[in-house]
Amino acid sequence: MANDSLGLDDVIDNWNPIMLEYPFVRKGMTLKEYLEEKEYYNQHRQDVKDGIYKPLWQQCKK
Repeated sequence: MANDSLGLDDVIDNWNPIMLEYPFVRKGMTLKEYLEEKEYYNQHRQDVKDGIYKPLWQQCKK
Protein backbone atom coordinates (compact mmCIF):
# COMPACT_ATOMS: atom_id res chain seq x y z
CA MET A 1 0.00 0.00 0.00
CA ALA A 2 2.23 2.77 -1.25
CA ASN A 3 -0.01 5.71 -2.13
CA ASP A 4 0.16 8.70 0.22
CA SER A 5 -2.64 10.58 -1.55
CA LEU A 6 -5.50 8.16 -0.80
CA GLY A 7 -8.69 9.47 0.74
CA LEU A 8 -10.68 7.27 3.13
CA ASP A 9 -13.20 6.34 0.44
CA ASP A 10 -10.62 5.61 -2.26
CA VAL A 11 -10.17 1.99 -3.32
CA ILE A 12 -6.71 0.59 -2.75
CA ASP A 13 -5.73 -1.03 -6.02
CA ASN A 14 -1.99 -1.41 -5.67
CA TRP A 15 -1.60 -3.92 -2.85
CA ASN A 16 1.81 -5.34 -2.07
CA PRO A 17 1.34 -9.12 -2.55
CA ILE A 18 2.55 -9.71 1.02
CA MET A 19 -0.33 -7.57 2.36
CA LEU A 20 -2.84 -9.78 0.54
CA GLU A 21 -1.77 -12.63 2.83
CA TYR A 22 -3.47 -10.95 5.79
CA PRO A 23 -6.95 -12.46 6.24
CA PHE A 24 -8.66 -9.08 6.46
CA VAL A 25 -7.15 -7.61 3.28
CA ARG A 26 -9.01 -8.00 0.01
CA LYS A 27 -8.81 -6.44 -3.40
CA GLY A 28 -11.28 -3.63 -3.94
CA MET A 29 -11.40 -2.42 -0.33
CA THR A 30 -11.22 1.26 0.56
CA LEU A 31 -8.68 2.83 2.88
CA LYS A 32 -11.46 3.28 5.47
CA GLU A 33 -12.37 -0.43 5.26
CA TYR A 34 -8.70 -1.38 5.59
CA LEU A 35 -8.25 0.74 8.72
CA GLU A 36 -11.44 -0.68 10.28
CA GLU A 37 -10.43 -4.26 9.46
CA LYS A 38 -6.89 -3.72 10.78
CA GLU A 39 -8.25 -2.40 14.09
CA TYR A 40 -10.72 -5.30 14.36
CA TYR A 41 -7.95 -7.79 13.55
CA ASN A 42 -5.72 -6.35 16.29
CA GLN A 43 -8.57 -6.45 18.81
CA HIS A 44 -9.20 -10.14 18.03
CA ARG A 45 -5.66 -11.54 18.07
CA GLN A 46 -6.74 -14.43 20.30
CA ASP A 47 -9.36 -15.43 17.73
CA VAL A 48 -6.60 -15.40 15.10
CA LYS A 49 -4.45 -17.67 17.27
CA ASP A 50 -7.44 -19.95 17.95
CA GLY A 51 -8.22 -20.18 14.23
CA ILE A 52 -11.74 -18.74 14.58
CA TYR A 53 -11.09 -15.19 13.33
CA LYS A 54 -13.44 -13.97 10.61
CA PRO A 55 -12.89 -10.55 8.99
CA LEU A 56 -15.71 -8.02 9.14
CA TRP A 57 -16.20 -8.13 5.36
CA GLN A 58 -16.78 -11.89 5.52
CA GLN A 59 -19.22 -11.50 8.41
CA CYS A 60 -21.30 -9.08 6.32
CA LYS A 61 -21.42 -11.32 3.23
CA LYS A 62 -24.79 -12.87 2.52
